[in-house]
Amino acid sequence: MTALAFYKGKGNWLDWAIRLVTRSTYSHVELLTNQCADDHFICWSSSARDGGVRIKSISLNLEHWDIVSIDWYPGEIVEIFEQHFGASYDYMGIVFSQFFNFRRQDNKRWFCSEICATALGLPSPESYSPGSLKLAVEKLNQVHSQGKCESARASFL
Repeated sequence: MTALAFYKGKGNWLDWAIRLVTRSTYSHVELLTNQCADDHFICWSSSARDGGVRIKSISLNLEHWDIVSIDWYPGEIVEIFEQHFGASYDYMGIVFSQFFNFRRQDNKRWFCSEICATALGLPSPESYSPGSLKLAVEKLNQVHSQGKCESARASFL
């Protein structure tokens, strides 16, 4: 199973600020690659709490997370995470890309939706917040289910 999990739980002040600025229900996103147990998943992301790009087993309480499958992506999705494993969290990138809309990207630092969008091959990955990434993935899933995935993906590129 390959999916994205979008965090909608209460969280801390950073979660609140991200939701406020991005006008979204979501403040964080994780790439899910394997289910370890009933509610535990292997998750890839860049996390401010964990200091940057990492892999982690997380228990996903569905009251706090929305899970969206990725049916249309044909490639090896974790390669980007593996290439940048241990890279720092991009505080400046999130401020300048999401709070001030300057669309700043630094390939040595990553925020969660930026690295997930990069792994999915989406253009301008720094422009995605967790909420806008969810909308893009849902749209691509819908088009894929209609058998038009290549044309939809091309429209993003």
